[in-house]
Amino acid sequence: RSFTDSKRFWSRLHFKNTATTDKKEIIPLTDVVVQSNATAAIKDNLKLDFSQLKPFFKIAVPFFKEDKPARDSLIAVLALTLLNNGISVAFSYISRDFYTALNNRDEHLFFEKIQLFFAVLVLAVPVAVFYRYTREKLSLYWREALTSKVL
Repeated sequence: RSFTDSKRFWSRLHFKNTATTDKKEIIPLTDVVVQSNATAAIKDNLKLDFSQLKPFFKIAVPFFKEDKPARDSLIAVLALTLLNNGISVAFSYISRDFYTALNNRDEHLFFEKIQLFFAVLVLAVPVAVFYRYTREKLSLYWREALTSKVL
């Protein structure tokens, strides 16, 4: 940030006294306005209208019951989604331990985490590719089914 950006930021601060202590909490005024608008928007969006899901289920349930490749693709997409998210969590923990080892100058742990990173990477790449392939294949099945149903 430049000096003028910092100056603008500090000029827009709002100081709020906390009730339990004499400390003051600093809240940017823009955050207060944005937060209240965002909260109202979230409340409006959370009003679910389940009547909109009825037409979807009316088409989707028979489609997945009748078409075995589509049903298998849906199961594969769900399983690969969970596996993909698990791999992302593994990368998160590996990154955390990697940077901890780097910060603590622990050479043994550092190289151990590098090896673990590449091992998970070897697993992650095929999973991500197969996940995308299966998802695209399912979307093609879905489009074909909707086209044949409409026509």
